[in-house]
Amino acid sequence: MRVYTTFYMVPQKKAGHISDFANRGITDVKSFMHQVVQSTPVNTGQRIGKNGRIQKWAEYIVDNEKYLLAYGDNGFIVSFYPI
Repeated sequence: MRVYTTFYMVPQKKAGHISDFANRGITDVKSFMHQVVQSTPVNTGQRIGKNGRIQKWAEYIVDNEKYLLAYGDNGFIVSFYPI
């Protein structure tokens, strides 16, 4: 899977996810995300979103912790967060 990384989130979601990462000891989320996408996901899939578009995702496990990465058809990352 080839992904292009940009780091943008809706401000209220970003604040919640940043604290989720901090609770796991991760302070540099962007660097961590770059490290994670170099590994092989344990699961991938897609679903139809509320807007009718296909949403693709990949699940990763790092140090026994799960992370979800959602990405678009164009390869750009849409979201990345702990699950």
